[in-house]
Amino acid sequence: MGVRWLLRWRLPAGQTPSPQDEDVLTRMLDAFHCKAQRDQPGSKAGYSYEVKCQLLKQETVNVSGVKQTAGMKDVWLVQTSEAKQTGYLVHRAERMVLEVGSEGSDLMEKFNYKSRGKHTITLTGKKFSKGDFVIRLASATQVSEGSTATALGHVLEVEYTPLLCPEAAAQIGSEFLEVLAAFTPRGPDGRSLGSLDLMKQPISQYSGLPATYGFQHAAVQYVDMAIQLVHVAASAQGRAGSQQADGSAAQGGTSAAPTPR
Repeated sequence: MGVRWLLRWRLPAGQTPSPQDEDVLTRMLDAFHCKAQRDQPGSKAGYSYEVKCQLLKQETVNVSGVKQTAGMKDVWLVQTSEAKQTGYLVHRAERMVLEVGSEGSDLMEKFNYKSRGKHTITLTGKKFSKGDFVIRLASATQVSEGSTATALGHVLEVEYTPLLCPEAAAQIGSEFLEVLAAFTPRGPDGRSLGSLDLMKQPISQYSGLPATYGFQHAAVQYVDMAIQLVHVAASAQGRAGSQQADGSAAQGGTSAAPTPR
């Protein structure tokens, strides 16, 4: 495992995420001469990557006849296909990360937590390689209990495998990302189909993390990206609702105007 960076695929204003965005990004990686990876013989090329971020809900408990909220706020459980036997609890308010194994479910029950279905964000996708770099292209979805998944967009994760020190990998990572961005596809009319937004590294704000980069560092980045994706989707939905309301008001105002005689 090496140092990783996360990038969000930003669409032009007014556009919403769609499966075609993955085709655009795949073409970009193909043009950059990246190779799809297989984890196991016989597996489908590239489809071997999944990250799940769950916001844990605090339970309400009865203490001497008084209802109180148990547990800590803003705690996320992160699980990845790369470390199937391990999970990571990210407590954003306290800037702490706790590694948990198979006892994770028992720990959640002990501290009166349960998963909040509407705040489960999943990244699923393909793996590519380019020299010493591994690139993961993932679609992000948010699933509510009893409903279908909502598309949140696409994410690229870039990993530089030789180095485990973020500071030492910063320069070569920056150069690689700059070259990658130059391969961003354009439409037939020459307009940009989107851009890659690099997420700022939040790991320096957390205490107690190992000196070398590992899954605990990645878990912090995944949670911050999940929150960013949800906020962007909510903002876009709010703007669309506002525009629809303005259009309805304008239409209503026109129909209500008196007819000239």
